[in-house]
Amino acid sequence: RLRGMAALICTLQLTTQEAALLLHSGLATISALSTISPQELINRTGRFERKLKNQGNTLIDLAKANEWIQKAKARQILN
Repeated sequence: RLRGMAALICTLQLTTQEAALLLHSGLATISALSTISPQELINRTGRFERKLKNQGNTLIDLAKANEWIQKAKARQILN
């Protein structure tokens, strides 16, 4: 888990909180992130945030989701 989190933080320049949210939403790798749509990312992270009862303070909007997915796809091309 820590390696996956570190990869998300270092490679995609995410905050620790953002990387933890992705990890706990089932998106522990860059390759997993690169294969989903922005809407699916919002759905998955939103579901996890609701479980935590993070009322109305979502970390991810459509623009940010798209940015992260594009960065992950670009990283996949480099590898």
